[in-house]
Amino acid sequence: PESMEQEGYYCKPRIDQLARLTEHQVANVEDFEVGRHGCGRLLWPGPTDVRQLDLPSIVNIEPGHVTVYGGGYKPEQGEGLNKTCHVDIKVSLGKQNPSNKHLQKVKE
Repeated sequence: PESMEQEGYYCKPRIDQLARLTEHQVANVEDFEVGRHGCGRLLWPGPTDVRQLDLPSIVNIEPGHVTVYGGGYKPEQGEGLNKTCHVDIKVSLGKQNPSNKHLQKVKE
């Protein structure tokens, strides 16, 4: 996969660690994670094939918003990163107003 270190992105395992793995191991990375400091993270549980992924063009994590394969091409369900993942995203609740009362308990 391509590096994502620009703009606070990271992946686990790190790119340098992935570079030392065999092709079979890179095709079966356990619990692959991509995140952006201060914004959130995505975790693909179980084995994930991360060979030949251009992560900067596939994953976009912004405050309150995540996009995977937003640029058009998307592999078949279950291939690459087009599979179930856990999303942990940081959101800003902003100023307190009646329309976000349902968020009060989350903020507290």
